Amino acid sequence: MPHQTNQYLGNPDMKYNLTHIARYAEGAMGEKERGYFENALAIDPHLRTGLEQYLRIKASLRMAIMKDPQTEILQETISSLNKKYFQNTSSILSFLHNIFRKRKHA
Repeated sequence: MPHQTNQYLGNPDMKYNLTHIARYAEGAMGEKERGYFENALAIDPHLRTGLEQYLRIKASLRMAIMKDPQTEILQETISSLNKKYFQNTSSILSFLHNIFRKRKHA
């Protein structure tokens, strides 16, 4: 079951939650707070597990949204061809008109 941000992980006396884990993982903690958190990580296996899960989920999401290099190349090629052959609307309309005319006569 996923942890809510108000549910505390590990040692209840330390009161670290998912928000703290996210802030630590994203480098948003100050030096002193980061030191306290790292000390807690060293002694609290539940907190370490929470951090590991957060990092795995973050990596999975990053992989899911990464662009496919072949798709990027295709998009750049199409964009380049559009600029080269379809510099204005009239040339696009003319191109389409020619295609339809050729289909009629074929």
